[in-house]
Amino acid sequence: MLKLLTGLYYPQARGQIMLDNQTITYENYQSYRELFSAINKTVIAVSHDDRYFDAADRVITMEEGHMKEIRK
Repeated sequence: MLKLLTGLYYPQARGQIMLDNQTITYENYQSYRELFSAINKTVIAVSHDDRYFDAADRVITMEEGHMKEIRK
């Protein structure tokens, strides 16, 4: 949670917030979706949890270290 708040506060975040499995749970992410939209920042979520995919504008999947698929 501290990483998330730091990303929202510091200007050097420059419009992006990076989330991974350890930063925020899916349940918390659901709560913060409106906030992310309101502050007009790009959210990059790296996860093995495909429940995030429905909320994404774009999904990039990787296989063996290479980009495999990009969906909108």
